[in-house]
Amino acid sequence: MSTKLIAIGNKLMGDDGIALIVADKIKEKLKDMNIEVIIGETDFDFCLDFINKDDFIIILDSTHFNIKKGNITLLPLDSLNQSKNFFFPHSLSLIHYLLIYNIKGIFIGIEAENIDFTNRLSSTLSKNLDNICNNVLKVIKDFKADI
Repeated sequence: MSTKLIAIGNKLMGDDGIALIVADKIKEKLKDMNIEVIIGETDFDFCLDFINKDDFIIILDSTHFNIKKGNITLLPLDSLNQSKNFFFPHSLSLIHYLLIYNIKGIFIGIEAENIDFTNRLSSTLSKNLDNICNNVLKVIKDFKADI
């Protein structure tokens, strides 16, 4: 079994690209943890080419759960089948595929503040970028220790 992190987002839509930025900043530490990083952006077909049936997949994406901006949410992938009240900007198509083929994994969401036509993060996420990166790493390390 291989563990892979797939970062989803669009850097031209403000905080929508937060997962791409975080994944890029922590990719060396993830590599040291034997986790392959795939920067999928919004190309789900590209992502699917890297997934094998026995892989453990970590989806990293922005969220809009109406919680504190920059907060991290961890959800098992199989729980997302019932999550109709959440807004996932990109990952539903990819998550749908993973659920159909019973791929194991988790979803890590980073709460966005501003999704708009800009190539900059909001001031809240920008100021807290290092903290967000550390929190994502901590979630992955804690979860990986449990599997």
